[in-house]
Amino acid sequence: MKYIVKPIIAGVVMGIVAVGVYKLSMLVCPSGFIGNLISTVIAIAIAAVVYFFTVFMLKILSEDEIKQLPMGTKIYNGLVKLKFYKKLQVNSKKSLPYGKDFFDSYLKVPTCYNNKKHVIIISEVVI
Repeated sequence: MKYIVKPIIAGVVMGIVAVGVYKLSMLVCPSGFIGNLISTVIAIAIAAVVYFFTVFMLKILSEDEIKQLPMGTKIYNGLVKLKFYKKLQVNSKKSLPYGKDFFDSYLKVPTCYNNKKHVIIISEVVI
């Protein structure tokens, strides 16, 4: 659904907005080549913005996918400020792959503490 239905919904919304903006701008702009050109450019620009906001509102892209875009971190932070996405709070102690529990349960580790570094010397592995 995330990769099929939601993008179709975003595309339909974009298409409706593009046609609506084009028809409205044709009423305002003079008829002829220049009026048609201006209306088309305005409709495409507004439709592109609507498409991207619809993609973000429907949460088609994950946080990681957004951050892979050029300037993705800035885009993601902006979306968090606009409340399209929520910033996940990660507990740094639990997110480490090898925390204190790993060393306590699997390794007998004599440790040396320094003011600036925590040095681990593995003396014996318990299996």
